Amino acid sequence: MNSKKVVVKIGTKLLAKNSSFNMNFMESISRSIKSLQQEGHQILIVSSGATYIGKIEFNFTNSDKTIEQQIYAACGQPLLIDAWRNAAGQAGLNVAQFLLTQEDIFFRKRFLYVREVLQYLLNQGIIPIVNENDAVAIQGSTFGENDLLAAKTAVSLFPSDLLILLCEQEGVFTCNPDYNPDAQLITNVESGEILEGCNFSASEGISRGGMSAKIRAALLASRCGVRTVIANGKHKNIIEDIIHGKQMGTVFPEHNPIVGYKSWLMMQEPVGSIVVNPGAKKAIKEGGSLLPVGIINCQGDFFGGDTVRIVSDNQNVAIGITNYSSAEISLLSGRHSSDIDVILGHNNGAEVVHRSKMVCL
Repeated sequence: MNSKKVVVKIGTKLLAKNSSFNMNFMESISRSIKSLQQEGHQILIVSSGATYIGKIEFNFTNSDKTIEQQIYAACGQPLLIDAWRNAAGQAGLNVAQFLLTQEDIFFRKRFLYVREVLQYLLNQGIIPIVNENDAVAIQGSTFGENDLLAAKTAVSLFPSDLLILLCEQEGVFTCNPDYNPDAQLITNVESGEILEGCNFSASEGISRGGMSAKIRAALLASRCGVRTVIANGKHKNIIEDIIHGKQMGTVFPEHNPIVGYKSWLMMQEPVGSIVVNPGAKKAIKEGGSLLPVGIINCQGDFFGGDTVRIVSDNQNVAIGITNYSSAEISLLSGRHSSDIDVILGHNNGAEVVHRSKMVCL
């Protein structure tokens, strides 16, 4: 069997037990990782649980205010990494805490350093325990949920063969199985169309994202070339079974991989949108750049060098880095590239978004 690079995301519901950590579960996961390490696989864990356990341990009152959520996380992070250290130690493993914000991906130089450190740790047999740095993350620099963090890690920070999203469900169902006994497990997802009506949110008070977040993360990762599985983490040896090829949960097969600079670009959070006409959409899908003549309008305020979403008929077409600001694009919309100098008095290029800085969605 070929060795694999694998990201495993574990949610709060699996880690928490009676207002503390489920050490039996964490030790079982650690033993599985040790066994897989001996087979040559590299496993990275994205772990939730810090915010919840911090609130419980220090008896904080329940609040959704950002500052108080940050306090819960700051208090809970040492407890979370200590629990993983103890559990992994039982299996003869060492762990390293790795806290990230969206900015660690946004700034490419920082992104490259983070990727290098993660790979070095894994090459030394150390298991990175990755989590969002909720204590310092502010609006605009957050991943929102750890499922998305896991997907972005698997695609770009630790380019992986497989992403495993563990939860309490067997996988993705045709409807919410908690309320509908006729719900059927979907074992394979070739495209997102089959999932319409399957999204349901997390239970209040414990986890943040729920199944809808896992589906978004799985679609992103698989579209970027990372095979993704959503499965029930309570099954014994679940990680080993999935890596060894056993059919478990819901599989999102990998598409053509997006690598290098474009994998980094795919992980950015767009700050605005450019609306294009059908002709521009067709040109982009065929590998062309976005020219001013194909633009209808833009949405949001952004500057040249920002990441934007390109849309047509309310559908996402691509993501890319714009050469012009939203104010400049408003003036250039529908005009020919030869008019740019006259309209703006300067020229950042004939293309609003060049194909080399664009990824089709």
